[in-house]
Amino acid sequence: MKLRPFIALLFFGLLASVSFGQSSFDNPSEVITSFYRAMEQDDLATRSTELKALFLEDGTIHSIVQKSSLTSSPKGGSVTDFLQGSGSFYRANTMSYDEIERSIDYYVDIATVHSLVFQTIVERGNTSVAYEQMLWFSFTMVFENDRWFLTNVSWVNAFEDEDIDDAMRLDTLWHPTKD
Repeated sequence: MKLRPFIALLFFGLLASVSFGQSSFDNPSEVITSFYRAMEQDDLATRSTELKALFLEDGTIHSIVQKSSLTSSPKGGSVTDFLQGSGSFYRANTMSYDEIERSIDYYVDIATVHSLVFQTIVERGNTSVAYEQMLWFSFTMVFENDRWFLTNVSWVNAFEDEDIDDAMRLDTLWHPTKD
């Protein structure tokens, strides 16, 4: 009888991992929703498995932390680099993502997705301490082997000098090129 609770726990764990693994990722929206779900995972092994299933082998993740309109701190690299570099942050905090708005542009087998997200971060040691912020995500995707893969994910946080809600409006910044 002591074995029965262990078997039940193992069965539910396998069922949860199979539901993610059975995803067909045949549309960009499914991939984006799965990305946010993976980013919320507390367990490193689960987060790693789920994120790596979404990216091409050489996919990258970049974040730009804005402190003001004059200072920012870019960080990024491979998915493996992200998982290793964010481990201590995940051990100290839990995260949730609430997507507010999304736009998708397609051209043949590539897609660009823009997403406005409300992120909540709660300290594990003191659950009364929570941080909330708006983030603007940019996803680049390709359709390969009958499914969509992420190639790059980048995001930036809102800050007091700029309203991130304007990020979803159509606009173009022209940067001069060197001759």
